Amino acid sequence: KLGLSLLLPLFVGKVVSLMFAPVREFVKAHKKKIGLVQNVGICVILWIKLSSSVKKGTFELIAATDILILIGIIILCHLLLLLINFIVSVSFCFKREQLAVMLLLCSQKTLVLTTAIATALPEEIGDSALILLPCFIAHPLQMLLDSSSYTP
Repeated sequence: KLGLSLLLPLFVGKVVSLMFAPVREFVKAHKKKIGLVQNVGICVILWIKLSSSVKKGTFELIAATDILILIGIIILCHLLLLLINFIVSVSFCFKREQLAVMLLLCSQKTLVLTTAIATALPEEIGDSALILLPCFIAHPLQMLLDSSSYTP
């Protein structure tokens, strides 16, 4: 199920873009708009998952202190990833620009992939909105931490 929902569209899209030049040119010309549609689609999926979980009362079981602890763990994990990537980047003697790219891009986890994987999981594992909750919190935290830590 996961392979069909992730890999099949990727494969079909790649084949279509390689075989049909007009499609490739259209995508190149409208890359920002297509990205916006993708982001809106992910937001709609997240909204549906959250809404169904709120309706079921799933989030009533979560204490505010648990959310604060989760935020702390997310920040510590992200800082640890930044430190590891910094050590690796310095050991490879990357230039300043390469170091910044390595730190920012290798330390972030994508909400799009996480959402696709979590929604494909069987319901027996647990509520997908609860599974995605750390990701909902981590994604904006990563952006805030990284945007405030980097100056060109």
